Amino acid sequence: TEFDRSMERYIDEFHFNAFNYPAMPQRIGNAERFTEDYKRLHRQMYGPVIEHLREKGWLEHAYAYWYDEPGEDDYPYVIEGMKLLAENCPGLTRLLTEQPEPPLYGYVDLWVPVLGNFKPAGCAARQKAGDDVWWYVCCGPRAPYPNNFIDHPAINHRIRFWMADKYNIQGSLYWSTTYHGLSADRETGRNPWTEAMSYSGTGGTWGNGDGFLLYPACRFPMSRPVIAPPVVSLRFEMLREGIEDFEYLWTLKQEVSRLEKLRGAADGTTRAAIDAALKQAGTALGAPDRLAQSPTVYTQDVLTLMAERQRVAEAIEACRAVGR
Repeated sequence: TEFDRSMERYIDEFHFNAFNYPAMPQRIGNAERFTEDYKRLHRQMYGPVIEHLREKGWLEHAYAYWYDEPGEDDYPYVIEGMKLLAENCPGLTRLLTEQPEPPLYGYVDLWVPVLGNFKPAGCAARQKAGDDVWWYVCCGPRAPYPNNFIDHPAINHRIRFWMADKYNIQGSLYWSTTYHGLSADRETGRNPWTEAMSYSGTGGTWGNGDGFLLYPACRFPMSRPVIAPPVVSLRFEMLREGIEDFEYLWTLKQEVSRLEKLRGAADGTTRAAIDAALKQAGTALGAPDRLAQSPTVYTQDVLTLMAERQRVAEAIEACRAVGR
């Protein structure tokens, strides 16, 4: 089917590792959400699709992000929806943009707190219980938290991924890369090349650069269609660098795991080489703690960050030189 061809392209060819599966529409036909007719139709519609995703090996990449930023008064409604997903879509990851809260335990598989509400101990406890944790930024939090605003130092866009390693965060959510919206007058379209501030639908301000990391191909509107890729921002490039920093750390951990498995059966000379490489790796893996003491206390010195990345790279090479 066309669906399968598209999924194979993105999952198998482009290696996308997650996608939002819209499994909770507001209504199905004339049936409003959570009515008995809705629940019956929901089971008939989504059950076969979930099984197809499972058979293809794609279900592990899918998550249901159907409710955004609930308040405490919304919890009963959220729980009802999460129960329905568990019943009709078994195995589908249930995502919620909220910090772990006891009333929601057992109903959320993937917690995504806004960075300002991230509590290391609470998130670690849910991870120990089998849940996953991402985090996100949007129009907040503001400094000293690192966000994606234009008027933040470039290192702020990158340091968050070192923090992610420090706190064992498994993903980073961002609500949009191409939100241009309306100008301050709420009537004309906003040109992000000339107007950096992002505005809400009611005219409030969200922050310079909030919701857009990609710019239109042309600086000014054209009278004819323009077929060209978007222009990436410096912030987008810094986020890419941060993700690559995270990958360096992941790669080093893989090498450490490999050497630890080899060590028991190694002879004296090889074991000594393994121990030396593991010691170097252990020092390098302390980089996130050296760079960031908390989500609001972190280095602003890019040379210090680059020196730590170099240390990690050298440790990877040292590990790979042993036991191959």
